[in-house]
Amino acid sequence: MNEHRHWTPVFDRIPEEKRNRILASAVAEFAKRGFSAASTAAIAEAAGISIGSLFKYFRTKEDLYLAVVELGLQTLDETLRPIVESGEPLLTKVERIVDAAFASRGVHDDLNRLYNRFTTEADADLANRLSRSLEGLTAEAYSRMIAEAQDRGEIRRDLDPRVAAFLLDNILLMLQFSMSNEYYRDRLALYVGPRTVEDDDTLKRAIMTFLRSAFAE
Repeated sequence: MNEHRHWTPVFDRIPEEKRNRILASAVAEFAKRGFSAASTAAIAEAAGISIGSLFKYFRTKEDLYLAVVELGLQTLDETLRPIVESGEPLLTKVERIVDAAFASRGVHDDLNRLYNRFTTEADADLANRLSRSLEGLTAEAYSRMIAEAQDRGEIRRDLDPRVAAFLLDNILLMLQFSMSNEYYRDRLALYVGPRTVEDDDTLKRAIMTFLRSAFAE
């Protein structure tokens, strides 16, 4: 994780398995209830520790929340960085990112739900700070890879890279939400039909057909 630490030195000294268990319990609780309604007692119980121990590791509930968001940032960075820096054609990169969104189903569902939660939190200041951290990472990565593809002559040059990055990110974000959130999955089914929602290959082909046409020279 990065240098902005939200836990005490004591947390660093406990076994990695225990750290991961605490963070996973926190992600699940915050994803289910949001920051305000989440129970630190429930997090401690799910992690198999006392509430006193939890607050030896994290000084405040907000510190714990920021720590799990930082975990989400790290996970996103570890997924995107090898793809963005791969040197592959843009549409190959995009297809790999779409594949990663499908692959995240059942693996990162709580992190996806957490992101959906904090972007709609009543605590607007906290939500804005967190969303800027996450959005800044994808905005920079997608804008850069689109601009580089234009320089190589792979895609149309009349696109504004940042507008294109924004639209691409929205497609990918809705796909991720549809993989982990019942409301967005039902919403997707209204548009594409229940059979397509259940058919990953058909849905992926349709998404890539649309994106290829959007970027085509």
